[in-house]
Amino acid sequence: MVAMGSSSMVYSINQKVITLEEYGFVKFQEELRRLGESTNPGDKRNLDWFEELPFTFMFYEEWFFLFDGDKPVAFAAVQDFGDNQYRLLTRTYIYRDYRRIFNPKKDHFESPTMRILPYQLEHVGNYKSAFVSMQSLSRRPAIERFAYKMKYRTGKDWTLAPNMMLTTEQDWGKDCWQSIIYNGERPNLPEMTIEEWKAKWQKSV
Repeated sequence: MVAMGSSSMVYSINQKVITLEEYGFVKFQEELRRLGESTNPGDKRNLDWFEELPFTFMFYEEWFFLFDGDKPVAFAAVQDFGDNQYRLLTRTYIYRDYRRIFNPKKDHFESPTMRILPYQLEHVGNYKSAFVSMQSLSRRPAIERFAYKMKYRTGKDWTLAPNMMLTTEQDWGKDCWQSIIYNGERPNLPEMTIEEWKAKWQKSV
């Protein structure tokens, strides 16, 4: 996920949400490449997956695109983990004009992610487990705050898993082990305790 910066534009937008089919496969591939080639310092965190996504975006369950009229605001995917388990708001990208720098602990603000979320929940329907993840142990406080916001927006309880969980098919390193908040059953994914994670990667944080 991407941190947001400040803009009054976020507060009042002419909202429209569409899926990948409506957006266009070729158009999205071109947009991902354009974003990957941009020099915006705020996108540094995403450069690795901007290189990957033009070739892999079609393997996600579904993509949702938020617009302010005809101006793009954000996009995010739903990822199917099998057995009726879904990761929501994955590969979230928020365009620069619609980011916020500071997110308060009790955040009732209808951010771009919260505008996309209802469409993703409707898409997955009666799931066994729905979850959101953030990489890096240092972001556990941020995802705890996000759990509060998710509960406020959905009326559902979102629980922070006590361990780090593997969010990729293969273990490619520390970024694959992420903090997870979930609704429904705890996701059936490989786990690593915080202590194990620190012992393995703390020096490289």
